[in-house]
Amino acid sequence: GVKDFSLESSKGRVGIVRTDGTVAVKEGGPQGTWVEQMGNAKEVELSGDYLGVVSNDGTAYVKKGNLYESWTTQLGDVADLEISANGDRIGALRTNGSLTVKDGGLYGSWVEQTSNVKDFDLSGDYIGVVFNDGLATVKQGTLYAGWINQLSAAKAIEVDAKAGRIGVLQDNGSLTVKEGGPYGSWVNQTSGVADFQLTNY
Repeated sequence: GVKDFSLESSKGRVGIVRTDGTVAVKEGGPQGTWVEQMGNAKEVELSGDYLGVVSNDGTAYVKKGNLYESWTTQLGDVADLEISANGDRIGALRTNGSLTVKDGGLYGSWVEQTSNVKDFDLSGDYIGVVFNDGLATVKQGTLYAGWINQLSAAKAIEVDAKAGRIGVLQDNGSLTVKEGGPYGSWVNQTSGVADFQLTNY
């Protein structure tokens, strides 16, 4: 009965969204005890001691600390939420395709990043984006850094700042990954891929 889930190894957390929209999270690994969080949700995100949820009406809520902390409303009209605890960043892709990211945790200030986005990822001081036209691009550093174009014909991107890795899934199902940051060399991994993920600690 699960429609979305998230794992967070440093805190030993598992988060689920059930098909009825209820959210539950456990701490202490697979044998932990479920703690009910909220209802009417479509997405759950875990990173460090951050816990984020997007409700069915598109409102993003985030809490930091233990599983019983109060929710802090972040933004409305959200299609996708990403959190990077090690970067103290929260990112939101709105339903209109615009991307905004904040530094400084729950009460930081949003900084508009770009528009016409279909996929994005956060890790440390990395932000990865795929535009509607299939261009994958990355920025590293502050929220005001410039974009560094990566690949065309992309449909999904994952970034891992700690390992300096960027992965791109292309429209033809091929997966390619680079090490060494935005200017590293691509190494083709495999084909026939529908979805992928890079570890992010």
